[in-house]
Amino acid sequence: MRSLILAGAYLLCMALLPHDTTLDLLGRLIHGPSQADAEHQLEMLASRDPESLKVLSIRVPVLLASPEDLQSLWLLAELAGNLKIASAINPLCELLTKSNKSLSTDFYRASELKDDPVGAALAKIGAPAVEPVAILLSAKEPGTRSRAVRVLAKIGTPESLIVLRQARGKEQDRQVAALMDGVLLRQ
Repeated sequence: MRSLILAGAYLLCMALLPHDTTLDLLGRLIHGPSQADAEHQLEMLASRDPESLKVLSIRVPVLLASPEDLQSLWLLAELAGNLKIASAINPLCELLTKSNKSLSTDFYRASELKDDPVGAALAKIGAPAVEPVAILLSAKEPGTRSRAVRVLAKIGTPESLIVLRQARGKEQDRQVAALMDGVLLRQ
């Protein structure tokens, strides 16, 4: 009987371990030290353990809604994209509207979302992000619309290109329209 109880306790501890490890690594990702290392370990853990991925699918969107600093925002966005956390799409779209300044002056870096971790995360999540990002094509700010165009172009699915074609006819801003034209010509 005692060995049965010990075995049950051991199994319970093992079941809780990934959850505790996930939360510990998530805390390190946000507060340091070794933030990049914590991100890598979270990706490895989530790829092996569905429970860890489930925990991250719940916690990462909440943390993205109110990031503590720019570094943790970049790392959380990168984590959401690399793990394709679909539940992070709405907070990522909200963040996409926050800073409408050009994030890169280099055309290649801008088109590849090299300096836009939020846009890159949405692009990595892929097809599930098309509809929420498409809504941003009607945003007031041209910077938001430009970022949405780059994200949809990077997703590159037939659906994302259809959305861009449809939005092109309505676009009034010359720079955003030219960006759309360039994307559509390359496809």
